[in-house]
Amino acid sequence: MADTDYIPRGFHWADYVIFGATIVMSSAIGVFFACSGGKQKTTAEYLLGNRKQKVGPVAMSLIVSFESSIMMLGFPAEMYAYGTHYWMSLVGYFFCIIIISQTFVPLLHPLKLTSSYEYLNMRFNSRGVRLLASVLGIINYSWYMGIVLFGPATALEAVLGFPIVYSVILVTVAAVFYTTIGGIKAVIWSDALQFIIMLMGILAVVIGGTIAVGGVGPAFHYLEKGGRIKLYDFNPDPRTRHTFWNLILGGTIRALGLGINQSSVQRISSMKTLSGAKVVMLLTFPGFFLFSSLAFVQGLLAYSYFAHTHCDPLGASLVTNPNQILPYFVMQLFKKQPGLPGLFLASLFSASLSTLSSGFSAMSAILWSDFLKPCFPKVSELTATFITKSTVLFLGGLAIGIAFLVMQIGGPLNQGAISGSIAAFAFVFWIAMGSSFSPLTIRTPFLPSAPVDRCPVYNTTAGNLTMAAWNASDYMSTGVPVAEIDIPLELPEKIYREYSGVDSFLSYLYSLSYMWYSPMGMILTVVFGLIVSHATGPNPPGTVDPKYIVPIFDRLFCYLPSSVLDKLRYGKDFVPKDEDVCEELVKVTDDGDMYLVVDSDPAMITVIPNCTKNSQAKQNSEVVERQTPNGQI
Repeated sequence: MADTDYIPRGFHWADYVIFGATIVMSSAIGVFFACSGGKQKTTAEYLLGNRKQKVGPVAMSLIVSFESSIMMLGFPAEMYAYGTHYWMSLVGYFFCIIIISQTFVPLLHPLKLTSSYEYLNMRFNSRGVRLLASVLGIINYSWYMGIVLFGPATALEAVLGFPIVYSVILVTVAAVFYTTIGGIKAVIWSDALQFIIMLMGILAVVIGGTIAVGGVGPAFHYLEKGGRIKLYDFNPDPRTRHTFWNLILGGTIRALGLGINQSSVQRISSMKTLSGAKVVMLLTFPGFFLFSSLAFVQGLLAYSYFAHTHCDPLGASLVTNPNQILPYFVMQLFKKQPGLPGLFLASLFSASLSTLSSGFSAMSAILWSDFLKPCFPKVSELTATFITKSTVLFLGGLAIGIAFLVMQIGGPLNQGAISGSIAAFAFVFWIAMGSSFSPLTIRTPFLPSAPVDRCPVYNTTAGNLTMAAWNASDYMSTGVPVAEIDIPLELPEKIYREYSGVDSFLSYLYSLSYMWYSPMGMILTVVFGLIVSHATGPNPPGTVDPKYIVPIFDRLFCYLPSSVLDKLRYGKDFVPKDEDVCEELVKVTDDGDMYLVVDSDPAMITVIPNCTKNSQAKQNSEVVERQTPNGQI
C-alpha cells in the first residue's frame, strides 16, 4: 500500500459539479415559488403557504429539519467513539411522536397559529409569557443555527482544507436567498429535494463502506472486537453518559420539543386538515429512524474500515476530534471514485441548508407575529410581507456572526409561567456551562481506538509521510492478515475523583449525563411555576377555555371507561361549548352526531365532533338552505 493512500486527495471537478448543482437547484426552487401562485405577496402565503400544503413534501421537510449537519457528523462520531448505546434513544423518539400526534397536533392545528408562542398568550392570557418564550426561542434558534453552520465547516476544513469562512458564507447566502424570495413553500420543496440528496449521499457511504470491509459479517466482527456493540446499560448512576433510563425517559422528554418548536408548528399549521397534520407528524418517525440508523451505520462502518486497515485516524491523531471521522472516512473510501465525495459534501450541506432555511422561516414568523405586527397593526399585506422578508436577511447575518463567534470561543403577567421558565433556563444553562468548562467535570472516555500500526507518520527529517512499522512476521507465522489478529480489548473506566464539600457537589452536578437536562428543565419549569402560581394566585377556575388545554388522558388512554376518564379530568369539561363553536360556523350541514364545517375558504373543511343540534346550529343550517337551494355544501 502506497504512503499516499492515506492522504485524502483534493476534490475532482465532478465533485464540485455535484455540490454546485445542489445549491443551484435549491435556489431555483425559491425562484419558482417567487414567480408562481400568489408570488409571496401576503404573510399567510409567505409564512404558512396559505395553509394548503400537501402531506408528502411537508413530511419530508419536517424530517430533514430535524436532520441537521450536527446529526450527519455527530451520530457517526457517537457510534465511532462510544458504541451503539445511543441507538436506544430512537425508542424514546417513537413514544414522543405518538404523544405529539395525539396531544399537541389536535391542540395546535385548529388554533391556526403563525407563531407557536401565540398559544401561550391564549392559554395564560399574558403577553409577558409569550414574549419571554419568543425571546428564549430566538436565542435557541440563533445559537443552534450558528453551530449548524460551524460544525460541518470546521470538519471539512480539517480534512479537506476547505476554508471555514467560505463554507459558512456560501451555505448561508444560498439558504437566505431561496427562503427570502420563496417563503415557506420554497423551504418545504427544497427540503424535499435535500431529503433525496441526503439519502443518496448516506446510502453511497453505507454501501461503499460495507463493500470495503468485506461485507456485514466482517464489519460486525471488528465492531465486537472493538467493544462497540452494546445496546443496554441499566446502570442507575445519572452520571453515566448513556443508559437505558436516560435514553428512553430523557430521550422522550427531550424530543417533545420537536413537536412544539416553531418549525414544527409552522408545518402543522400549513396543512389543510387536522388529519393531514397528524399524518405528517406520524411520518416523521419512520423518516427519522431511517436517517438516524443509516447515520449510525456510517460511524460503525468507519470504525470497521479503520480496524480493517489498521489505521485509526483518531488514535493516530490524523484527526483531532470524532466529528472529523466521517469526512476523513469518505475521502479514504472514495479516493478513486470522483463524484462520490461531492455527493457526500452535497448531502452534508443539504442538511445544513434544510435546517438553516427552516430556522430562518421560523424566526421570521416569530419576529413578525410576536414583535413587529403589534407595532405595525395597520400596514398592508404587501408591506407586512416585505418586512418579514427583510427579517430573513437580518437573520442570515446573525447566523454568520454567531458561527464566527463559536469559532472564536470553540398583557398581564403570569408569574408562575414566567418564573418557572426563567428558573429552569438558568439552572440548566448553569449545569451545561459547568459541564463544558469546569475542571470538576468527570468526562466519559472514548472506547479504545482501532489499531494504528499501519498509519502514516510524519518524518521530520525527510519531511514526508512514511508508514509506521508493523510486524510482518505475524502474517508469515499465522497465515492471516494482520487486521484479523485479535487485539486484547481493555475498556476504559470512568474514574471518579474524590472531592469534598462544594466541589464534590459541583463535580456530581456537572458530571450528570446531558440526557437528563431536558427532564430537569421540564420538571423545574412545572414545579417552580406551580409554587409561584400558588403563592401569587392561580387563574380563577373556569377562566381558561378548554380548547387551550390538552385532554391528555382522553387522547392517550381513550380505551378507559368513561367513569374513570371523568375522574381523571378532575371535573373539567374538554368538549367545546356548543354556542361558542356554532357562533363561528360559516356553513353547517347535519351528519349524524357531527357537523361538517366549511370555512370561508371552500378548501378548508373541518369536522367538529360533539356539536349537538342546538338552536344556533339549526339556525345556521337554515341559512345555508336558503343560500344554497340544493341544500348541499
